[in-house]
Amino acid sequence: MGCHSFEHHLVHSMTPADFRDDLRRALDAIERASGVRCTLYRAPSFSITRQSLWALDVMADEGIRLDSSIFPVRHDRYGIPDAPRIPYRPLAHDPAFVEVLPDFGPSLLDERPLRRRGLLQALPARAQLGDHPATQSAGAPASQPLHPSLGT
Repeated sequence: MGCHSFEHHLVHSMTPADFRDDLRRALDAIERASGVRCTLYRAPSFSITRQSLWALDVMADEGIRLDSSIFPVRHDRYGIPDAPRIPYRPLAHDPAFVEVLPDFGPSLLDERPLRRRGLLQALPARAQLGDHPATQSAGAPASQPLHPSLGT
């Protein structure tokens, strides 16, 4: 189980203190509800950019061990184009912290997430979790965030 923030603010628009507070609130709420302390995180809108790499240190300090918030693409609101496209350890001082990118692939204009929430939810669970050929050919593991749906 992972965490996706409490207030769903873009990380690059927050201060380190505000991000830490939001992360703690989210982690505490999930732990109270589930009895499990999350160690996985994905920022709203993949909003960790070069200007907000400090967030990785905050996450590591708060017990996050695996993050999936950095998109290796050029985009006006998110992305670090030269980020590795395979899992990597971005914090030299904390080798237990791993960054795992979301699945990506070519589109007509640029590289975008291969799987979108709306279409994905219409598919059977087995299809939602299947490996994608583009990811397999890159030699990277497939990853798929699954959002809970209200009213289902």
